[in-house]
Amino acid sequence: ARIARETAGIIGSYGNSFVETVCRDASDGHDVGRMLAFSTLDSLVQLDRNQQLLTFLVNKGYLRVFVDSLVRDDELLQGMLSPSPQPLRALYLYESKMALLSRLAQTLAGAQALLQAGVLVRLSECQF
Repeated sequence: ARIARETAGIIGSYGNSFVETVCRDASDGHDVGRMLAFSTLDSLVQLDRNQQLLTFLVNKGYLRVFVDSLVRDDELLQGMLSPSPQPLRALYLYESKMALLSRLAQTLAGAQALLQAGVLVRLSECQF
């Protein structure tokens, strides 16, 4: 608990600029950077008892971007089913994104935000 408080304090000292950078990396960085950014966001959500990160993701539109990108992930995951599949990066990226979305869904506010962002619609459009 002490480490979590200290980590939250350090991250909080950088303000929203740190979170903004991590969100940008998760949205449009390189694959490995995106995976790391999603994992970082997942850890931050776990530490964020006041759900300030959720509010940030919703207000800045990042949650909708992450949810809408599930359609693109679907195409990449389907490509992995071909006889000569691409590297597994698409799968690892999808897993890290879904870990974040699953963590967000564990709270009432997070689940409501995901529903408002259209997560069920996007998942129903997926064919993987």
